[in-house]
Amino acid sequence: MKCSDCHIDISTTREYSKLIDKANAARDFLDQHPACGGHLFSLNSHLWYSAQEVCKRGFSVAAKIMTIYYTPKDYKRYKTLFDTECKESEEKLSALTRIDVPYKEYFGEPWAFDHIEYWSEMGFVIFKGKDPNKSFDRKDWENFCGITASGRSFEEMVINTAKNFKRAYGNFSREDFLTVQEKKNQKNRVDRLCKGIKKGSFKAYVQKGYPRVSDAEISLRWAKWYAKTPHGLKNWKDTLKEILHG
Repeated sequence: MKCSDCHIDISTTREYSKLIDKANAARDFLDQHPACGGHLFSLNSHLWYSAQEVCKRGFSVAAKIMTIYYTPKDYKRYKTLFDTECKESEEKLSALTRIDVPYKEYFGEPWAFDHIEYWSEMGFVIFKGKDPNKSFDRKDWENFCGITASGRSFEEMVINTAKNFKRAYGNFSREDFLTVQEKKNQKNRVDRLCKGIKKGSFKAYVQKGYPRVSDAEISLRWAKWYAKTPHGLKNWKDTLKEILHG
């Protein structure tokens, strides 16, 4: 029997359709998050991903050597290696002490393919320029390393990326950092634009009286919130302080 004879077209299944809907919603969330910089950036500006062959434990084929961090259990097993590492590095034994051990030795069996996983890394940006109303140069934005995620399919990876991003950087969209008056102004701007389109002209779309809040300003408002969170304080305390108060 040829492989094509037993091929199942998952694109025709209802389950896959539901997965696509969830992935689209996750992508929209990431696109609209204030930590992603707004119109100057696309999702691909922050998202890196790749497909990997992994074993049943989730390690890629490249994991021939395992980096093992100190735990009481592993220290008992590899006491000589941990003690040698501390002696050579001239540092005391701690949770940061690590050693390298062959995969086969650590797990008692060689690496074996089990399934495909998509791995992702999703960063974020914060405006660091002088004028938030002039934020169209990417050099005025600071790039930050963000979260990682994985999934058995591309769609599942996107969904899990959004989940981890939300957990680290908040369940927000751009609208969440607008004041009540700014939301009214935004609605008036849209109404005037629509009227201008109906009249065949964009002249009705004017900013006077309805100022737009820039993506850079939204970025800074979100950053001030993030700087006070446990995640922000743990990972970027000094950098955020420099950007927001420098």
